[in-house]
Amino acid sequence: MSRHMLTLAAAVIFSGLIGGCRSLSPPGASLPADDGTARMPAGYPDHTLEEVLSRLPDMPAEFQEIAAEASVHVASPEESGRFTARIAWRRADSMLVRVRFPLGIEGARVLITPDSAYVWDRIEKTLIVGTPTSIEAVLPVAVAGTDLVALATGFIRPGGSAVGDGAGRDGGTLDPAAWSLRADSLHYELSRKDGSERLLVDPARWRVVYAEYRNSDGRIREQRWYAAFAEMGGYLVPRRVSVSQPLEDTRILMSLSRFNTQPDRLSFDLGAENIKERFDIE
Repeated sequence: MSRHMLTLAAAVIFSGLIGGCRSLSPPGASLPADDGTARMPAGYPDHTLEEVLSRLPDMPAEFQEIAAEASVHVASPEESGRFTARIAWRRADSMLVRVRFPLGIEGARVLITPDSAYVWDRIEKTLIVGTPTSIEAVLPVAVAGTDLVALATGFIRPGGSAVGDGAGRDGGTLDPAAWSLRADSLHYELSRKDGSERLLVDPARWRVVYAEYRNSDGRIREQRWYAAFAEMGGYLVPRRVSVSQPLEDTRILMSLSRFNTQPDRLSFDLGAENIKERFDIE
């Protein structure tokens, strides 16, 4: 595995950890299916910005420990490929991802803690070391100090932070004066007036289905699409997530084949032994 693919693997972990999941709700649970039949709520399209924000759900409290498996497709000018990511995540402190290639070969492990980040190439015996902050330049939006599962499952809010955080990117309560709201026949559009951020909300489900982030020069640096919503513990989550970084010409597609919010035991062992080469990202 090349260093570039290792970096992409790290980006996948931060940007699209949970791309979707199977239903964990009991049979008969009644949430609108993602089949085009959901009805618009009363009051649409005349909700205020505050009303739209109040209807976006918090991240489920059940998301404390997660064991999951996702199929991932990464496409970029330098390198493209498919792999499977086996994920162990603990909300309080740690995340370990085992990257498996065809024939079941485990090629890499990625370990993230509050102050450290490690990418271990098990084939080349190469270790990349940094902190969440030091590698933020090569990763998508909202890396350090952000709830990654909330971002990947679409539990996000204007300001680039998780809905449950209660604060926007500016570090305080969201200022409605900095945002505009408009509606078309299908969505509410929330746009930051400086052009840096745009969200589309499906009012039939009150979920974000698209998020866009721009640089100060107006160029799009990241886009996210959330689709194929399904039930999980009484909440709607996207079963598929697509992440695009146009400036890097990189695209990531993810879907989950296994998702467990009550795992028996999680391991966060990086397993880095007999290291031949080490890269420190400052």
